[in-house]
Amino acid sequence: MTLVSPASPSGRRRATEAVYVSHNTALSPPRGAYSDKARDEKTGARAAMKKYVPDNEIRAEVRSLLVRQRVDQWRVQVRVSNGMVRITGELVFLRGSDPTPPCLVENLERSLNTTSGVKHASIDVVNWNKGSGDWQQVENVGAQAMAVA
Repeated sequence: MTLVSPASPSGRRRATEAVYVSHNTALSPPRGAYSDKARDEKTGARAAMKKYVPDNEIRAEVRSLLVRQRVDQWRVQVRVSNGMVRITGELVFLRGSDPTPPCLVENLERSLNTTSGVKHASIDVVNWNKGSGDWQQVENVGAQAMAVA
């Protein structure tokens, strides 16, 4: 690197360019050493990086999702801890059909797991059971016990 006397206007520009270039090459890591975007090792494609989302924002998004899916808000409890969502209580859809189709619960579960910031979502409700992979509505045990007595 050669420095030109800063007395001339063109010399001053060259001196600062030379200092800038020497500064960048001395402190910057080698090209391709690391990247702020994660890449898949096999394909080289950018991997989807999950951004940290605070629990209160996840809870608000889950509540909004429950409203869009027309779930009765008074009968469910939503707990969020470190991106893990747990829904408990009684899952009742505010729709016109009396027997609720299981696809509504499947869609809700899928939507919860794809919500931004959610690492894992579980639905542990008293009136639905996911036994062999499919959601099935459970008979109301409390009402049957009262009918027998």
